[in-house]
Formats: sequence, C-alpha cells, structure tokens
Amino acid sequence: MSLSSAARSRWILAGILLTGIITAWLMRRRPPQYPDAYVGDRSATIWSTTAQVRQTVATLHYGERVAVVRRTADQSQIRTNDGIQGWIDNRLLMDPDLWRKSASLLASLHDKPVQASGRTRTLSNVRLEPGRDSPRIFQFGRGVPVAVYERKSVPVPASAKNAQAEESPPKEEAISPDEDKTKARGLVGEEEKNENREDWLLVSRVTPEKTIVSAPSTGSPILPPSASSQEASNEASYQRSPAIAPETWPVSSSPVSAGAAEIADSSASLPVAGWVLARFIELEPPEPIPDYSNAAGMHVVAWVVLNTVADSGGAKPQYLVAGARGGEGQPCDFTLLRAYTWGMGRQRYETAYVENNLCGKLPIVVRQTTSGPEFSFSGGDSAAQRVYRMRQTMIRRVVEARDSQRKRRSSSDRVPAATAPNGKRGAARGGGLPGSVPKRSVSSH
Repeated sequence: MSLSSAARSRWILAGILLTGIITAWLMRRRPPQYPDAYVGDRSATIWSTTAQVRQTVATLHYGERVAVVRRTADQSQIRTNDGIQGWIDNRLLMDPDLWRKSASLLASLHDKPVQASGRTRTLSNVRLEPGRDSPRIFQFGRGVPVAVYERKSVPVPASAKNAQAEESPPKEEAISPDEDKTKARGLVGEEEKNENREDWLLVSRVTPEKTIVSAPSTGSPILPPSASSQEASNEASYQRSPAIAPETWPVSSSPVSAGAAEIADSSASLPVAGWVLARFIELEPPEPIPDYSNAAGMHVVAWVVLNTVADSGGAKPQYLVAGARGGEGQPCDFTLLRAYTWGMGRQRYETAYVENNLCGKLPIVVRQTTSGPEFSFSGGDSAAQRVYRMRQTMIRRVVEARDSQRKRRSSSDRVPAATAPNGKRGAARGGGLPGSVPKRSVSSH
C-alpha cells in the first residue's frame, strides 16, 4: 500500500530533523580544529579565565609555539608544549602564515649588505611591509640597536592623517637635528609637498653577540646569523633561540614610558627583522662622518667602508657616505655622495670625492678587486647600475664599455693624438681609467 503525500512529507521532515540532531551532536563531540599559533610580542601573559577576576597562569615569550583550543572574538584558549592551558589576547598571537612570512623576511636579509646602523628612538612597531596598514610582527623598545638594509617611501594612510597614529612619537623625538637644519635652510615648501608620504626602513635587531663595525664593507651582512632559506629551518631557529626576558606590563600600541622591560628587550639575543618608520631610527655614523656631513648640510642616509689604510695609529677605514637634503617622501634614497679618506700627512680625514644632484637607490654594494674597491648602486627608476672605482684616493665612475668606445672613436676622428717632446705619441692629457669620467670637485668637508 503506497503512502499518501502527507505521510511521505512527514517522513521526510522527520529524517531531516534526525539528521540535524545527529550533526549537532557530532559537532559538540568534535570541536573545531584551529591551526597552531606563535607568540607575537616580547612577552604574553596566560590567564586562568576570561573573567575580570583572574589569575596569571604563565608568561610566554616571542616566538613560542602554542596550540589553540578555542577562540572567541577577543581571546583564545591555548595550550603550551608543557601542557599549561589558559587564555591569551588574540592580538598577541601570530597565525602560521604571518609567522612564515616574517621568518622569510628575516632569511632574505642574509645576503643583503648592511647600509647603516643606529638605535630606536622610542617604542617602534615592526611591520611585515612598509606602511601603517601592514601586519605588525613585533615591537622594539627604546634604544634597541638595529642594522639598516633598505629604505622605501610610501603614502600615509588616510586614517592616519586626521588622527593620532599609533606610530606617532613625541614631537621632540620625531625630528632629528639634521631635519631642523634643513628647515632652517628654507626647504619647508619641499617638505610640505611630500607631507603625504613617509619613509620606512628595513631593519634587523643587532644582538649583543653580533655587533656592527663602524660601517659594513662587503659580503654577507652581520644579521641575521641563523637565518635559513627554508621556512622550516627558520621556525626551528626561532624556537631554539633564547627567549626574551619577561616583562611586567603588556605591550602597548602607543609610546609610553619605558622601563626595565625595554632594557631587557634591547639585550635580547633573538633576531627580529621588519619595517620601521624611519623617523623612529636614530642613525649613529662613526667619526668623522657626523661632523663632515653637518658641515656639508646633508643628513646621512647610509655609509660603507671602501677599504682600510695602514697608519702608525692603526688601520684607518675610508668611507663612502650617501646623504640627502629635505624631508621625508623623497623619490630618491639619496642625492649626494661623499668619500672621506685618511690623510697620513695631516693625520685627519679629508674629502676625496663629491657628487651632487644624483638619484640613488639603496643598497650600495662594495666589491674588492685587484685594481681597488668598486661600489655600485641603482640610479633612480633606471635598472642600470652606476659603478664607481677607487684607486688610491681617486674615485671615478666607470662608464659602460660601449659608451666609452664610442667616445674614444669620436675623439680620435676629431682630435689628433698628443705628441710627446721626444716625438713619440703619448697618453692623452688627464689620463685615468678607460671609460671613466673626471673626478668631481674636492672640498675640505
């Protein structure tokens, strides 16, 4: 006997209801699975509950891996490798994808030459990419030594123009003495033109075991010492690194008074790399670069050691310094070059090379050759490299071979070769390296 349509509908409805009940029961028995997470701040407190009245269960440190048991809108219940379980603020955790990206960024610095060194002026957020909207991966304390690798200028987000942004330091700390000198020279209009852009620096923390010499010259950078190209190795390196000293206060997104926690952070040995606002970094060039750059009216962007010369007082490094004038948001990383060499006769540094009105991009790469040191960098938007060669205390730009050959052919067609007093053909006046341009003007500073 066939069922009526009404009875059939009741059976279908009952089946759907039974299926829903079974599904809900299975979901209650099997809670959702969450990926593991990593502690993304210098220290993070695990609490016993999410209630207002709660107790501290444990304190974790940057890079520690935890299992996520349950998530709410603001907090997560986690379990450590030691079996400790409790609640933590979601803002203090990094998901695996962000952690892998931060490890890859650290590994990418392994073959990059260091361009400068300095210290943080205040609490400084470290971001994955240049820009305030990029994910934050760490926060440096005040006075943390860092190495600088790159510089980028990016637009200021609209949300940060009409409100106090989280990265805004105290006014007296945000402007360097060099910027004050720049404004005194009447370049305020140029700064206003670029007020909607800000500079960011790619930096890594300098650990106590790895100190930067007065300036890096060539080869592999000093940091990071344990970076690897494989993501798994990066994560393992982080987990094996010594933990950062615990802090007694949570990390804040706004600059606050620092204390022993910041000192502990600055002495930590865990390598961290990322992008920081340039105005938060106080560069510390070695002597005599500050005096000479101030006399030349430029603020220093980068410096490298070309070579060293022997002297009675010890080996003396000879520097190439890149600088700029004006405020933030400039399209070029630097527009000025200065070379300072050691004069044995006067026992002081002298300005051996000056070049103005160029557009250079970091990094500056130094190579040691049999003829002497060479350095190169990218010129502005062009992908072509500008190459310079140093011989003794003379620096000249090396022009491309085709251009130099064309110039020599053109000059030989129009100008007769010079003749020496003995009747033999001699070298052209002002001889130097083939394919080089004349030395620039020389000044005392």
